[in-house]
Amino acid sequence: MLLKNSIKLSTVCRLDCNRWLSQCVSLEEIADQIYSDSPKESRFTKQLQVNGQIYYYERGCQLVYPYFNISQAYCLGDWVGKYICEVYFKNRVKPPKKVMNGLIEKGFIRVNKEKVSPDYVMKPSDVLSHVFHFHENPIIDLPFKTVHLDDEFLVIDKPPGIPMHSAGKYKYNSLITMAKNKYGSIYGFNRIDSVTSGLIVLVRNQAKASELSNQMANRKISKEYICEVRGNFPHDEIKVDVPLARCFGISGPVIVDKHSGLPSVTLFKKIKFDHKKGTSIISCSPLTGRTHQIRVHLQYLGFPIFNDFTYNSTAFGQNCGKNGDYGGLSDRQIYHLAYIEDAKRIAELREESVDCINEYDYLLQDYRNDEWVDYTHENCYKPELDSYCPECYTCCLAYKEPPIISKQFLHLHALRYKGADWEFATQLPYWAR
Repeated sequence: MLLKNSIKLSTVCRLDCNRWLSQCVSLEEIADQIYSDSPKESRFTKQLQVNGQIYYYERGCQLVYPYFNISQAYCLGDWVGKYICEVYFKNRVKPPKKVMNGLIEKGFIRVNKEKVSPDYVMKPSDVLSHVFHFHENPIIDLPFKTVHLDDEFLVIDKPPGIPMHSAGKYKYNSLITMAKNKYGSIYGFNRIDSVTSGLIVLVRNQAKASELSNQMANRKISKEYICEVRGNFPHDEIKVDVPLARCFGISGPVIVDKHSGLPSVTLFKKIKFDHKKGTSIISCSPLTGRTHQIRVHLQYLGFPIFNDFTYNSTAFGQNCGKNGDYGGLSDRQIYHLAYIEDAKRIAELREESVDCINEYDYLLQDYRNDEWVDYTHENCYKPELDSYCPECYTCCLAYKEPPIISKQFLHLHALRYKGADWEFATQLPYWAR
């Protein structure tokens, strides 16, 4: 992926659904093929086997066979006159000089489709590109449910553990991509975190998308979420109006920031209290739409979502961020401690050879059916569709696939969305019934 502030071309010039014979595939040959003016005449194309199977299923996970990918960007104004290695590796951890130079010299990173040297100086009309062998992260082996479908709306009940958008390590393994593959062109409307379940309202034409955007901007759309929090929540409705901001850059967790945060308002109302579990079921109505808003506002009240391993954590101080008290920790310290906690959980999960579906079998009645079970069995892993790339870092690892972080399947569920002339709802999750 190129720098996030770069201007993307119609990017991802993938060798899309093509899958490769189980063999050692050289990235140099792939790069030469992609950049060839006559790719059909490329020697390597004669070795390819085309197959439409993208996904395979094992251990309760949906996985994507690795594929070759190219990211491209026009030269930005502040790149002009700088060396290629200066602009490509700006604001990121630089690999050793030998490795960095090798990526450029071997042609994995190119300018205007041509190989260049590491001391190449960028020019205004240049196009920078990078070819790489791509491994997506797995997601839980659960299908989304279609709640409503017509010429204007596509409404989906999303299981937890499935990311919304094609970003980072999720392209084919994202809800939007899977929905487009099944229903054709769609336009986004609301989004929820990958660890959250529930209602996703998508629209199927640009006019409706613009209409809903205006309704959202004018606060004519109401949203209701349901969640399970630690402790006995107060009976009276509570309004939280505290601004929120990322604590460290664009990738850090969200914190209360009364100085430079964005306005954020949520209404909370208790539905019931479970004396045995010591948890409360809460109705949440966000009046604004900030990242992790409900989760952080509940942390602020001292009632974090009980299985929220990000915000129900001492990484935010001994009081776990209650009343915005982070124990004197700086933004950087919170970011660092939260990262350590996540790394510990991933290490624990890797030690467990647990099928995540078996571990979370209570999700089956809500999302999995016999037809899906048959489909996953028919599409188990096929070695002949896999590929190995000697220049790929992930291929060289003994452990290739990261685990499903199933313990971050939040008890937070998008229950209802209502607009001026429409309303959609889904069933209560199993933990709130």
